[in-house]
Amino acid sequence: MQPGQMNKHAVWLFMLGGVVLAGALSAMGVGKIGFAIFAAAAFGSTFMTQAGKGLAFGSWFVGAILLAIATVIGGAMAGADAATTSQVVQEGGNIQIAEGAGATVGAAIGVFASIFVFIGALVSSTVGLFAGSAAKNKMGPAAA
Repeated sequence: MQPGQMNKHAVWLFMLGGVVLAGALSAMGVGKIGFAIFAAAAFGSTFMTQAGKGLAFGSWFVGAILLAIATVIGGAMAGADAATTSQVVQEGGNIQIAEGAGATVGAAIGVFASIFVFIGALVSSTVGLFAGSAAKNKMGPAAA
């Protein structure tokens, strides 16, 4: 398949694939690779489709939001597991104190992590989509 031959709306499939792969890698504990996956998928989304930079940026912006939301949900699920474990260990009146402190710290860390993931995903996907667009344009007018 030649660069730029796929429908411009296929950029959304590339984005969803990038979100699923990055989220799965993050769940397995190797989330640092997720930004590289995002950049590679964004490159492919503009290189292989007829989508312009505006449509590609819009889809990857939505993808960064989805990945940040997945990070918050994943962190909340991990926090719930940790709270359950700490609840078993604690005794008496200390259970409520430990749960309250754990929930507050977990929420703060989750928000911080989701902001970091959103910015990282947005930057990496933007670099990838601009590189893909430049590569597609370099191939000549037949590819663009």
